[in-house]
Amino acid sequence: MTMYQRAMRSESLEHIIPVLERSGKETDFPINKPYVSFGTEYEQGEYLLGSDSPLMNEIMTVTVSAADTTDGEYCRALAKEVCMNVVDLDEDKRIISINAGNCRYDAARCAYTITMKFGLSGSCEQ
Repeated sequence: MTMYQRAMRSESLEHIIPVLERSGKETDFPINKPYVSFGTEYEQGEYLLGSDSPLMNEIMTVTVSAADTTDGEYCRALAKEVCMNVVDLDEDKRIISINAGNCRYDAARCAYTITMKFGLSGSCEQ
């Protein structure tokens, strides 16, 4: 949520529309302006000695979607730009890893999309 709020205020990301993944907010269709969806996933991590519940690893997902009037190269370049800006917005220095999937055409959205996963430091118990 913090990174989403920072992206909303970032001058370097004014050319995109940041949205929360599970907000239920409708986006433009067809896509006119690229949008970036921020979400959170949790993966089971290690067990602490003497604990019955595992630590959970927090992962921030960032999905970049660009209009189908562009192409995959544009989508990848935009994802790289967004990735660098997200790293710059990480004032707390929580990002410890970044993994990007393949850019693909999503026929349901009529858009090129790519999802990046940012591993965050500081596990949380669930």
